[in-house]
Amino acid sequence: MKVLGFDENTELGQITEEKFDRVLNANEDLENRGFINLRYENEGLINNVSLTLKGYDLGRKYSSTLGTAWVWCNEYKFWVILALIISLIGVLVAIFKD
Repeated sequence: MKVLGFDENTELGQITEEKFDRVLNANEDLENRGFINLRYENEGLINNVSLTLKGYDLGRKYSSTLGTAWVWCNEYKFWVILALIISLIGVLVAIFKD
């Protein structure tokens, strides 16, 4: 049995009810936020999972180190600029100290 959030090689005995509930809750939250589409069939089990455009864009943003760094810089741009200014002042002071 293949369940979203678990390895293909995961045996049924290794999937506890708590873990299964956490995966189902995470899937529902992602669907409610518009990141994925879930299609249910046969006894309410998930049959198909697909990304929405919003989910795809979010995945692309965090798929590389550069993308993650860019998101981080946009979030904390004031602090990044302040750190660069302080570093520049420190370098100038070190150079012209003598």
